[in-house]
Amino acid sequence: MTEADFLQGGGENGARMRAIDWSQTALGPPVDWPQSLRTCIRIILTSRQPMFVWWGEQLINLYNDAYKTIVGGKHPWALGAPAPEVWREIWDEVGPRAAMAMQSNEGTYDEALLLIMERYGYPEETYYTFSYSPVPNDEGGTGGIICANTDDTQRIIGERQLATLRELAAGTADTRTVEAACAGSVEALRTNPRDLPFAMLYLVDRNLNRVTLAGSAGIAKDHPAAPLTSSVDDSPWPIEAVLRAQKPTLVRDLYGFFENLPTGAWERPPHSAVVHPIAISARQSAVLILGLNPFRLYDDDFSRFIELVSSQIAASLANAQAYEDERRRAESLAELDRAK
Repeated sequence: MTEADFLQGGGENGARMRAIDWSQTALGPPVDWPQSLRTCIRIILTSRQPMFVWWGEQLINLYNDAYKTIVGGKHPWALGAPAPEVWREIWDEVGPRAAMAMQSNEGTYDEALLLIMERYGYPEETYYTFSYSPVPNDEGGTGGIICANTDDTQRIIGERQLATLRELAAGTADTRTVEAACAGSVEALRTNPRDLPFAMLYLVDRNLNRVTLAGSAGIAKDHPAAPLTSSVDDSPWPIEAVLRAQKPTLVRDLYGFFENLPTGAWERPPHSAVVHPIAISARQSAVLILGLNPFRLYDDDFSRFIELVSSQIAASLANAQAYEDERRRAESLAELDRAK
């Protein structure tokens, strides 16, 4: 197999590999590459699955076009760079696995492994299924690693959020008071400390002047961010503006407002929260405050999840309010009958 043969095709990254002056790298010119490396390059360039090869003592990173979505903003400089530099933020996790393949000649396999990657300038929650397979060099030792990847991030997060919505429905299905519906709602949110490190549900008085904490999850009730009661214009959260506009508001840079915020399932507290209005009835409303996953952007998908959570809570509170109203009407009629 000639140099032109094993580097041909492969779309953008195939062209980039052909354009790189490999003689200035630890791999040396392609004409001197070992046959096993040439074979690996041919495999990844012709594969539609995200794949890479790490080669040599420096673990030089070579990958195909399908893997570009995993590399993200590190592309294209990651092509030809040492893997420990490319993935410095997750090397504590993947480095020992690479060492097992390179030093012990043993393959590894991980299913839906959590990795906090930094590909676009911020730390990001990701999940990948992958295997590190040692590749022999021409001398019989281990020359590098070949790896195939499957991105499980959307599946894992989607299943987690769906489970939260199911918990909300189940936890409030039989509630007959607004108080019980509030308690059941926040208990359901407690089951998802990754997406929602903390949650608070406030009931608003009928004059829209004061709010009272009706339930909280993941945060102490004496925390400055969770006052038991306050006027709407004196709350640490923009409750007055949210009630006036009847639209959710994203509060950024929480570090500048509060200290010692709870972290949920993470090692760092959320940097943003959403304040969402909850319409219960014509005379009763509530406000939901949710701390947000610090390792996810508040994008359209995350926003839709928050909207579904809010809608489910609103429906539960409205049903409980209707039940309370019906019970009061029945009691009034019974009292009237007794008076007669």
